[in-house]
Amino acid sequence: MRSLLALTALSLPLSLLADQGAPALPPGFHSDLDDVSVSSGHFHTCAIEGRPGVEFGGAVRCWGENGKGQCDAPSGVFVQVSAGYMHSCAVSLDELVQCWGSSYGVVPPGLFSQVSAGEFHSCGVRKDGGVECWGANHWGEST
Repeated sequence: MRSLLALTALSLPLSLLADQGAPALPPGFHSDLDDVSVSSGHFHTCAIEGRPGVEFGGAVRCWGENGKGQCDAPSGVFVQVSAGYMHSCAVSLDELVQCWGSSYGVVPPGLFSQVSAGEFHSCGVRKDGGVECWGANHWGEST
């Protein structure tokens, strides 16, 4: 529910967000939401900020609770981001998955088109269409 509310809030113009008392994007983040991809985690949010003149991809910016390093995004150009419980993951422009924070397991090698960070595991869609998951496997979520 928290993620849905955050995404709903971010789909409104920033001027309306301020009027409604909703939190806006962090300082220095441009306000053209057509160029932003966003994901809300447990107590943090990550977004890919679009680059002027480039159709897709940009730097990952995260804000909120950072007790486990879940907001310490690596440098580089990314095309998709997912904020999980105490970790975050993103797909880079060269189609590799990178994760940061804690409790995310070992990212498998290979090319990915999408990633989703969960509570203690993550899953990615491989370029060949297969799905691979890693991390905790208490209830079969990583098998």
